[in-house]
Amino acid sequence: MTERAREIITLALALEVSERREVITELMASLEDDGLHAEWSEEILRRLRDVEAGVEVPVPWSRVREGLLDKSRRVS
Repeated sequence: MTERAREIITLALALEVSERREVITELMASLEDDGLHAEWSEEILRRLRDVEAGVEVPVPWSRVREGLLDKSRRVS
């Protein structure tokens, strides 16, 4: 990642949650070119709201990764 990109991320993370949602929506819109964009954007925002409301508890990547590796070992 470039220094410029890191700086942009740092600035974005300092924004209020509602502003970050808007930034996410705009960035995703710049990447998507098919009809699924709106559905994915809505799903991402729904999940973000659930996490912020305490309805869903995020699982750290390290735990998810370890669980996947464990499953893979059992199947092999």
